Amino acid sequence: MNKRYLIFLIFLAAVFLAYGNSLIGEFVWDDKPLIVDSPLVKSPHLWDRAFSAELYENSRANYYRPLVAISFIINSVFLGTDPFGYHLVNIILHFGVGCLLYLFLMRKLAGTFVPFAAAMIFLVHPLHAQVVTYISGRADSLSTLLILSSLIFFSKISEGRRNIYLSCFMFILALLTKETAIVLPFILCWERSFFKRAWPLFCIALVYAVMRISLLNFSFGNPFLQKKGFAFFEVGIFERFLVFGKTLLIYIGSFMAPFGLHMERLIAYEKILPEYWFGIVCAFVLIWAGIFRSKFEKSTKPANSRVKQLVLYFLFWFLVWLLPQSALIFPKIMAEHFLYLPSMALCFFLAVLVGKVARPVLRWCILSSIVLYFVFLSWQNNKDWLNELRFFQKTVFLSPYSIRARDSLASLYLEQNRYNDAELEYKRILGLKSTFAGHPGSDVVEASAYYNLGILYEKMGMVTEAVLAYRAAITVNPKMEKAYNNIGLLYQRMGDVSKAEEFFKKAIELDGLFYQAYNNLATLHAQGGDNKSAMGLWQKALLIKPDYETAMKNIALAKELVKKD
Repeated sequence: MNKRYLIFLIFLAAVFLAYGNSLIGEFVWDDKPLIVDSPLVKSPHLWDRAFSAELYENSRANYYRPLVAISFIINSVFLGTDPFGYHLVNIILHFGVGCLLYLFLMRKLAGTFVPFAAAMIFLVHPLHAQVVTYISGRADSLSTLLILSSLIFFSKISEGRRNIYLSCFMFILALLTKETAIVLPFILCWERSFFKRAWPLFCIALVYAVMRISLLNFSFGNPFLQKKGFAFFEVGIFERFLVFGKTLLIYIGSFMAPFGLHMERLIAYEKILPEYWFGIVCAFVLIWAGIFRSKFEKSTKPANSRVKQLVLYFLFWFLVWLLPQSALIFPKIMAEHFLYLPSMALCFFLAVLVGKVARPVLRWCILSSIVLYFVFLSWQNNKDWLNELRFFQKTVFLSPYSIRARDSLASLYLEQNRYNDAELEYKRILGLKSTFAGHPGSDVVEASAYYNLGILYEKMGMVTEAVLAYRAAITVNPKMEKAYNNIGLLYQRMGDVSKAEEFFKKAIELDGLFYQAYNNLATLHAQGGDNKSAMGLWQKALLIKPDYETAMKNIALAKELVKKD
């Protein structure tokens, strides 16, 4: 068997050992809007819409990733809508990235051990769960696959002109997968006479940048200022560098000592754990070993010189790929999946250090121990992603100040009729008011918590408490039309017609397209014997939503009652 194929089989076995248990996982968090509830996945013939809309349609999140949406559609067509198929594809994509990383390193370094070791460590590392185990994290692995393909083709330019065309094509596909691929041409700045050969890639990046801030801009106004976590005027340059230093230490530490991994990294409350300090020291030892130790090994000076150059290259690689998603750009955002591409540098450093062990048997034993250690941690970490309940409970435990995680956990408790647990979580969100008060959107967070408490109390049959919760919501956010509508329904149930009508009308005043409020007001009028007014309101509801079955049924019922009279 060809040696390279054997290596790829070992990679495949390793990645399934580390991430195979994710195959039994359910859809979690963003998997639902992107896959379960996605109109494109439900209707694959609409695939072309992916190129004219943002990934989360009408969300103004401004993620333009059509190839990610297309990949989900293809997934559903060939492997069905069961989460197993999506998890399988994620694992295969990660395996493909590991293989390309190996090939990329083989073109830069003589010898097999360091490329093999770096790829193995990358494939089994638990830090990549947000990309592999989390289905929605596919954008990172798919774009990385295309980025490495582009770089490999670029390195073959001297072998034929068509390679530059293939490199450009892969770069375009990478840009259509994730925005951060725009950094790719800058990686080539390390090489001599880079612009002479790489100018087509820079031109593509420029055209893409212009299109994203104009034709493909899905945010309101400036796409940078509107981006969540950008905080251009809130956080100064000096503070950004301080935050960047903190996040850099956490990233490096969590790579070397991957404990306490979780989805909601809140920079303000994130701590540099004692284990991370150990990892940070180890990382600096790796860099020292790669750059400086070769000076004292004269017997193999040419080989060590090449390794030293590559260590410096991968330091550059780490910083360039981390920069567009770092605290220098987004001072309020931090995520483990941001390290997917940068971590290749850390894997290389670790592989270089292990490769310096003189005795081959000991070298392979050390590598095997590192790989098995990471496989075990990945397997354990994946268990927290198998279902939403465990996922949110773990996230809330490790990130207790995360409003998003607590709200999602409370909603899950509500779905499962665990009312006491849901109430406790909503009250905890309100208890965190001091942490989000004064920040943009703080009124929405507080009002939403009160509104959800109102829904909870309704389900529990606590009508008075529900009214009070909804009233608290509209006190915080007077434009919350759904809260007015729900209060109207409660007053209608209590027999207070005048108050019910008042709140239904207020909901309609706030949102003229609120067809449910029109229907509720019509029902109220019909119950009072004013069928003519009710008919007019139902007709308005149908004008807004022609397929609104409730209004159609109510009109039919009202007509039957009129005939009988």
